[in-house]
Amino acid sequence: MKAIGEISEIINRVNEISNSIASAVEEQTVTTNEIGRTLADASSGVISIAKNISDVANAAKETTRGASDTQTAARMLSEMAAELQTLVGRFRL
Repeated sequence: MKAIGEISEIINRVNEISNSIASAVEEQTVTTNEIGRTLADASSGVISIAKNISDVANAAKETTRGASDTQTAARMLSEMAAELQTLVGRFRL
């Protein structure tokens, strides 16, 4: 009878250990899933940041192009003003 009692105690301990392991595995699964969700969110954020940086770079290119066009127009206007001044100088009274 004593052997049956000892076996029963061992089985109970094994069950307790099994339950503890199952609980730890469940907690790890929840944690792993949360890590996966966090990584997915971070990845989405990185993609969004990269797109924003690309948009800013494109806007900077457009601004540079606009500034260059403005500079060209100012140069042309200056040339026209000089020509006009020359023409007006010919018609002095």
